[in-house]
Amino acid sequence: MEKEKNELPKVDSDSVEHSAPVQGCHYDFKPVKETIELIEQIMQRESIPPMARYCIATALKYILRLGVKSSKWEEDAAKAENYLHRAITGGWMAKN
Repeated sequence: MEKEKNELPKVDSDSVEHSAPVQGCHYDFKPVKETIELIEQIMQRESIPPMARYCIATALKYILRLGVKSSKWEEDAAKAENYLHRAITGGWMAKN
């Protein structure tokens, strides 16, 4: 049986080590009603360089709208990936 393009590999759950639930103040966000409020929280993190903050916030925007603004969710996922790549490396991903 051929795997579909976006299908994740099957994993035997018995062979996976399970970690404790995610905890810690670094995972806390103030409750928000709008995406812009979450993006503003990211933009205020001075430990992240300004250009990286911008790219991460833009990636978050694309992630939060996956499958909502457009039925082509893969395009938004690819845009988010490209912005995260730029945040980390300083450059855009190579085009295929």
